[in-house]
Amino acid sequence: MDKLKIGVLTVILALVLTPLKAWAWKASGSAKSSCVLEKAVIKVSFSNTELNGEQNVMNVIAKDLASTKTVALGSIAPGQTKNGEIKLDTSSTSANSVLFELSWINGREGKDKRFANYSSVDCKATEEPNEEPKEPKEEKSKNEKAELKVKKMVKLDGTKDYKENLSNVSVGDTLVFKIDVKNTGEKDVVDIEVFDELPIEFKVLDGELIKELERLPDNQKFSYTIRVKVKETGKVLSNDCVENKVKAKADINGNGSREKLSSDTVKVCFSGSLKRLPKTGTESLLIGSLIGLSLLTLGKLLQTRL
Repeated sequence: MDKLKIGVLTVILALVLTPLKAWAWKASGSAKSSCVLEKAVIKVSFSNTELNGEQNVMNVIAKDLASTKTVALGSIAPGQTKNGEIKLDTSSTSANSVLFELSWINGREGKDKRFANYSSVDCKATEEPNEEPKEPKEEKSKNEKAELKVKKMVKLDGTKDYKENLSNVSVGDTLVFKIDVKNTGEKDVVDIEVFDELPIEFKVLDGELIKELERLPDNQKFSYTIRVKVKETGKVLSNDCVENKVKAKADINGNGSREKLSSDTVKVCFSGSLKRLPKTGTESLLIGSLIGLSLLTLGKLLQTRL
């Protein structure tokens, strides 16, 4: 009887163990601690060593058991290896393990897991011991100069390139003035005012003639534009030119008073004439009356002689 029991147990155990061995997941993973920009990271790698087949595609998630942070490696096909990093947001970590959680992609039931160990790492200790300390940045001297440079250019609206001067301009044309203000000094410039002395031949369409800026750091610049239209002034400006000047002031001494630091000028030359406005009112009436009286007097003189 005892021999029969032993035989039955042996058969049952064989039936149980055989499928487990057949269904064992063929895969392997590894983990290694490392440093990236003085931060500890765990570099993980996982390989699916199953036989080829869509039913053997695995979904893999790597989890650091110390920090509980994870990285999803995603689907890994048979014969494929994928790598990833678990960022710990610390400068060091002690030796520990990574858990790889496995599941089948294509609806197959079952889950599995793998473990991989990694060693401790101290990323601060990886700095070169003989590295020379960085020199502190020099503070800006109070004697450093504040300098501004203003540059003005012009173009016909709708064209591409700005020019220092513009010619062949007519009534009704739209122009665009561009003003660049750059701090070419060695310290910040504060309380800046830029003033554009626009000639009467132009009417502002867009932009500001007075521009103010609270602060401009050294070696920085700001730019803006003013759109204008050439208007009828009553003047005849055939082959004549006008100058448009811009000035920049700032408080360079810290006393609340602005001083002129820079200026620039562009020249705009006209072709033909700006239309002369017709005379109206009492002036036209007087001229017409004088002409009519002169003609009447001349007619009477001719009649007397005849």
